[in-house]
Amino acid sequence: MSEPSVECMGVYVVPCDDCRWQEDLDNSYRSLGIFDETAEYRGRVISIALVEVAVSGADSSFDVGEFRQTMERAPNAYAQVAYDEAFLSEDGSTVVEHLQDRASGISGGRITFFLHYYDPTRPIQWSFGEFTCPAPRPMPERLARLVPYQPI
Repeated sequence: MSEPSVECMGVYVVPCDDCRWQEDLDNSYRSLGIFDETAEYRGRVISIALVEVAVSGADSSFDVGEFRQTMERAPNAYAQVAYDEAFLSEDGSTVVEHLQDRASGISGGRITFFLHYYDPTRPIQWSFGEFTCPAPRPMPERLARLVPYQPI
């Protein structure tokens, strides 16, 4: 069996005009007492991003719920985790299955998930280490249609 690998196919900015994520992020850092020291970080994060990856060679220890990204200077408990994961067809044209109820038992394929407070300068962790992604781009119509953002 080959080594598990992940390729980040893209990170897409999710438009959300009425979301209050930036305010929530600011309040989190105020409560931690590190608001001023994190101004640069808070200025570069994307409130909501959709990440599209291709996973291959994963074994039974792979769990889509383990995609996560830590937040600068915040405790690990504040790490952002994959949300509303979906397994797509190989060409990315259809949703095969929504994965929030079945996080494990998948050996690979094309997967999308949302991350709040995505920082383009930090890696994303997964079951087998970490990886980096290309620069964020606008959300393509294909993904906006297939996996629309549902606020939590």
